[in-house]
Amino acid sequence: MEDAPADGRRYRILRSSASGSCSSKSRFFSGFPSTSATPVHALAVVLFSLILFTGLGSLAGERVPLNTRGRLTAYALALSGYLIAVAVALPFITHAFQGFVIGGRIFVALVLLAPAGLFDGAGVSRGHASRA
Repeated sequence: MEDAPADGRRYRILRSSASGSCSSKSRFFSGFPSTSATPVHALAVVLFSLILFTGLGSLAGERVPLNTRGRLTAYALALSGYLIAVAVALPFITHAFQGFVIGGRIFVALVLLAPAGLFDGAGVSRGHASRA
């Protein structure tokens, strides 16, 4: 895979959301420069948030199933909007929170990754429903 351009953080989040690999998602958190933010911290935050919010999204997907064309369209539009918003805003967000302590940056990472997990979990429950 070729390297992203210099301002390529917005492309990394799109690429990582599409690929689903945790290693590329950890680049998001490790993009916050700090002496205490190691790749291990980044991986722990990304895995924790994605597992937690994917489970919550799966529960929400069972309560509000994506079983109509309107709900699927709304889901796809909301997911697309989230990906575009994060791709555009991520460079500004990382720059704005560079001076924060690690706890603040972890909170920002959780807030930004929560919708990705929720969307992923809702899609998982849709996939299980289609097999039944």
